This record gives sequence, structure tokens and C-alpha cells, in this order.
Amino acid sequence: MRRPLLLAAALLAVAPPPALAQIAFADPDGRYTELTGPGVVQLPLGVSGMAPADFVRRFQALCLSGSLEPARITAAAAASGWAATPDQYRIPFTGPLYDEPVHLWSGGGQTLLVAAKTIGRPRGGFGIHGPQCALLTLAGDYTQDTMAPAISAALGTGPTNAAEAMREGKPNRAYRPHWAVDVPGVGFVS
Repeated sequence: MRRPLLLAAALLAVAPPPALAQIAFADPDGRYTELTGPGVVQLPLGVSGMAPADFVRRFQALCLSGSLEPARITAAAAASGWAATPDQYRIPFTGPLYDEPVHLWSGGGQTLLVAAKTIGRPRGGFGIHGPQCALLTLAGDYTQDTMAPAISAALGTGPTNAAEAMREGKPNRAYRPHWAVDVPGVGFVS
């Protein structure tokens, strides 16, 4: 099963967001996006002070080491030493396609968002393509240059789109590394 996952520090490191960000997720093509608007929960993000490798290890423990069931993630958060407060949020649209909650864990300047299944209409309307797991923090801790090697080392492979890092012989300023790997026990992860 293809499971879009975001290690969002690498993505947020490009342009620092405001102190409060909105619901963040990957679209069906793996691009980072945010849901904003009236009634959308604000995420308590801050500088976490973790080394990039430690942040990636936390992401692995929470998102890549088993199911996306809230009980397992809460236990994994506690085992990793993260004093995270669990919560859930419903997308502010009506209809049965939006009944599934987005689960949140926040603490220490980081927020984990989990959509265990697709919510809404990700193509041809608003929705979150699930299952999905994203660990977010502010860019003050990391840069793309520090996160990419940590992610590559943890996953055992470089970005699948590494060829896009250069454009016409110059660094591509719009380049965002993307990894696609087969994780044992989880399946294909993008």
C-alpha cells in the first residue's frame, strides 16, 4: 500500500512558516500543502532543538514502525521520550467523506498529524489522501542541507528525485528532495 509520509522539517526548512501553521499534508502526488481557513485548527509549532538524526528517528518510530493506530502512536511517542498530547480534529466540511478525524500529537515544538484513511475528495475537491503521517516543526532547527543526509541515512537511500537538484547546470532553487522506499512491515512509502 502506498502511504504518503512527510518528514516536514525538510519541507518547512525552505521558507519559515509563521509561529502557528495550519493542517499540513501531502497531496496525492506527494507535494506538501496546507489547509487554511475559518475553523481550521492551528498547530503549535516551535523550535524543538533536536539534532536532525534524532528528529528522523522519531519520525521512523512514529510513522514507519507499524500501524497508524492512535494507541500505537501514543505508545511510540512515550517510548521515544516525547511528551506529546494527543488530540483529534475533524476537517470543517460536511458529509460522510469528512467524518474521519485527523489525529494530532503536539509537544516540544513538534506536531504529528495522522490521517489513517482518505478524508474527503483529494482529487476534484478538497481532501487528504490517506493513510498519511506527517511530523512537523519550525525550520529554525533544520535546513534542507542538514535534513536530507539524515533522512537518506535513516532510509538507506538517497532522494528518488536527486536528478532534479540541478537544472541547466545550476542548483535548482525549487528542488525539494523526495524519497520513495519499500519499508518492511509498512509497504511502499513515498
